[in-house]
Amino acid sequence: MNKIAQHASLTLLLALLLAGLAGTAHGQVVNGGFETGALTPWTTGVQNQAAVVQSSNFNPGPVAAPGGTRFLAISNGPGQRSTAVRDIDGNSTTDYDLTTVQQTVTFNSTVSPARLVFAWNFPTSEQDQPGLYDDVFDVLTTISGNTSRVFSGSSCKNDGSSFSPYPNVPCFSSTVLNWTITGAAPISNTSLRYGVGQWQNACVEIPGTVIGSNTVTLQFRMGDQGDATYDSALLIDEVSVRDTCNAAATTLEQVTTSTGGLVEAKNGGLIFTPIDNGPAFSTDNTGTAFAFASSGNYTGDNPNVLQQVFVHDGSYSRVTGLTIAAGGSVQGVSLSGPTAGALHGRYVAIAATLNAAASRQIYRWDRQTSTLTQVTNTSACENRNPSISSDGNRIAWETTCSAYTGQGSTKKVVYSNFSGVTWSAPVNFMSAGTPATTCTGSEPRLSRGDTGNFIALVSNCLLSGSSTPVTSEIWRYSISGTSWRRITTATNASTSNFSPTIDAATTASTNAGRYIYFISDGNYFNVTGGTSPEIYRYDASGTGTGTLKQVTISQAGNGYVGVRQAADGGGQYFAYEYINGSSGQFEVGTGSYNGTSLTLKLGASMNLSLGVDVGFDSSNVPSVIFLSNSDLMSPSQNADGNTEVYRARTP
Repeated sequence: MNKIAQHASLTLLLALLLAGLAGTAHGQVVNGGFETGALTPWTTGVQNQAAVVQSSNFNPGPVAAPGGTRFLAISNGPGQRSTAVRDIDGNSTTDYDLTTVQQTVTFNSTVSPARLVFAWNFPTSEQDQPGLYDDVFDVLTTISGNTSRVFSGSSCKNDGSSFSPYPNVPCFSSTVLNWTITGAAPISNTSLRYGVGQWQNACVEIPGTVIGSNTVTLQFRMGDQGDATYDSALLIDEVSVRDTCNAAATTLEQVTTSTGGLVEAKNGGLIFTPIDNGPAFSTDNTGTAFAFASSGNYTGDNPNVLQQVFVHDGSYSRVTGLTIAAGGSVQGVSLSGPTAGALHGRYVAIAATLNAAASRQIYRWDRQTSTLTQVTNTSACENRNPSISSDGNRIAWETTCSAYTGQGSTKKVVYSNFSGVTWSAPVNFMSAGTPATTCTGSEPRLSRGDTGNFIALVSNCLLSGSSTPVTSEIWRYSISGTSWRRITTATNASTSNFSPTIDAATTASTNAGRYIYFISDGNYFNVTGGTSPEIYRYDASGTGTGTLKQVTISQAGNGYVGVRQAADGGGQYFAYEYINGSSGQFEVGTGSYNGTSLTLKLGASMNLSLGVDVGFDSSNVPSVIFLSNSDLMSPSQNADGNTEVYRARTP
């Protein structure tokens, strides 16, 4: 899996769950979600330009609240409010129209320091104005008379300039839209020339907090830098004080618990081999069950700590018939999505080597009949990264086997169909791609809203059209239509497109194969400073070229490294894996994208994540299922640092 090397930036993209759940500091911010419709007990200061608003207060809108329907808006408008001058960010440039909003909170913390968590948005009309007109905001905490700035930002600029020492917020549009805040005295008629972009989320330490009782004054403030003409607004929601940035303990669970390992006497010494789960794992549609590789002894028949394939579906079962000896390993697994009787996912596709001398082969295990079938039988080449259809009768995978591709050892994607008795000869549907002897295919994902008629993949082959790829692109292939759809057309050879995931609709429908999520640093919409790997969604509906949209926008040094689409049937929900450059932490969670607005919800943050998958349950709630060697639970459940499977439900 691709990972990011950069680690430095502004925004902690951590999403918020309901305040007051387990894991939250005792005693809380009152009206932190502003759902009362009033500011109380928050107080305002200086120009007092603040109001509780909702989507209907934005013309034309809409602006969805991260939680509930209401949120706080602090404005430095409309227009000039005062001639009083200040210097908020210390750059000696005059700041006008300062407004503050604050609340004093008393709470008990079980950690030191406690965290302040909130959602924020900073739409500005200064986006195309000269650099010195750089509206600013910051967040201050005060304990025992000691004030600390814990968060800050300044206007997005189309040209990427930054006059303020506060970091630029992300740009979301370069088109003047001329939005206005209406019906929200005293900030009515605030002009937001570029509209309102995506909400961001932050989790920051509160300096000076101790284990036990704390009293902290929280203050949000913003001003108009360099002029008093163009307006900006700071939007705030879901403010809480927490012990940790992680999701509440009631939604996060450690599913596997592996302890110990194998001690062997070798070469006059002792060698300890710890239990290891993953990196291969895959969930069913609901996120209830998962297949995974592990050297654990979950079923009592793996005492020698050899890597095997297990399925956890309320209880553990081991894939029978797959005898993996010393030196063997499991590279990939794929669990079919639908529920079959009492089984959440009946079939498991597996890529494994049985011993140190064997070639990697593809297998399918039927959980209902405990039957293992071998799909490939090759030598001196590799078969890996399988993806299985919903009915279990089609598997796509990567292969370097010339016997299957007819194109030497160049890696291609092939598929095979199960007749009920045997597997068909693998089909190299990429065979016409050019240059055939050198171009490659990888990361296949079969559609799961049907019987696997569509395959999303990454390839630098020219598979359709006349524009030769300069880098590996995202493609979709229709097996029944024997036709290609090119999703990306990068213009820079250094662009990286990866992690395609095609729809996982729960039933065969017109949505089968329609939505493809993927990650790219190609900046296809020319976002200013857009160098980070971001999540995109492609809608293949219609007969034309489809619709590509950028789902996320991050600061440089942050970025997404994994995405998986949920089985919601509408292409809306997904799980993500993200590297936060500010904290150096991996973050995993779920997202909801309706084609216009995005909501992200954090599952957990950790030192290292080793992959994510996604579930969507009968209550229409997504879960992120992930691998990590971090100790995320309280009290501790993973002090030995083994890689474990976690699940975070994100209502």
